Amino acid sequence: MEYDPYRLPFIRELVTAQMHLWGLAERVEDARLVTTELVCNVKHTGDKHFRLGMRRRPDAIVIEVRDFSPVLVVFPEAAPEAKPDAAPDTGPGAAPDTGPGAAPDTGPGASSEAEPDVAGLDLRELSEHGRGLNCVRSFADGVGVRPVPNGKIVWAKLRYR
Repeated sequence: MEYDPYRLPFIRELVTAQMHLWGLAERVEDARLVTTELVCNVKHTGDKHFRLGMRRRPDAIVIEVRDFSPVLVVFPEAAPEAKPDAAPDTGPGAAPDTGPGAAPDTGPGASSEAEPDVAGLDLRELSEHGRGLNCVRSFADGVGVRPVPNGKIVWAKLRYR
C-alpha cells in the first residue's frame, strides 16, 4: 500500500474490524491509535510504500508496519521511573522539576496556573516530529524496530490479558 493520509480512516476501520473479530474490543482504541502513528511514520521514509500486519499472540496483539527504507526508527526513551532518593537531572538541557512537591516558579512571567512554557520553541517542529512515536510508546506494552532485507519492520505490542 502507498501512504496517503486519506487512507487512514480506512486503515483504522480495518484495525477495528480485526480487533472485534478477535473479541478484543477493550484495546480497539489503543490499536487504532498505535496503527495510525506507525503508518504515519512511513511518510518520513522517502518511499511511501508499506505493508501493515496484525498478529494475535496468546497474550498480545502485535502491529507491524514494514517499509522499504533502511533507515531505522529511533523510539524516544521511556521516561525514567521516579525514585524518591534519586538526584534530579541538572545537566545541560535538563527540564525543570515540575512534579508534585516542586518549588513554584516565581521568576519573571510566572503564572499561578500550571501552563507549559513554550517560549523559544518552534511549535511547528513539535507538531510535526516526535510526538507520534511518544504516543506509540505510551499506549503500547512493547515497541521495536528490526531491519529486514530492503527495509525495516516497526512494531508495537498491545497486551490483552
